Amino acid sequence: MNPINVVCALILDPAGHLLACQRSLNSSHPGKWELPGGKIEHNESPTNAIIREIKEELNINISITAKLTTVNHTYPHPGPSIKLTPFLCKINNQETPKAIIHSKILWIKPTQAHTLDWTQADIPIIQQFITSTQQA
Repeated sequence: MNPINVVCALILDPAGHLLACQRSLNSSHPGKWELPGGKIEHNESPTNAIIREIKEELNINISITAKLTTVNHTYPHPGPSIKLTPFLCKINNQETPKAIIHSKILWIKPTQAHTLDWTQADIPIIQQFITSTQQA
């Protein structure tokens, strides 16, 4: 079975804080923290998908600053296999994100990222982010 193509955004504010989103209690992986994003639709590019998903989930417009390393993850049986493409992003025009589908959103310092209970697919991306900010 082919993996589901998914995108996510590491949205940073000017101070370098990361936007973390907590999944609602009626979703899969309830209460887990995640990077916002979602499935790429048929005939949609990954960049168009992340811009659309962030507008739908947080009601903000973003600019992509970098594409990061894609992660392949298979959730435990009978879970899906996903191909997750992360993008480093910034918010346009000082807009304020709103938790439309999430139960909570939170700006965190990179050093705080390890304290949240992330979805499994996001963990390698968060680890890569923490490592890159420590080296900067």
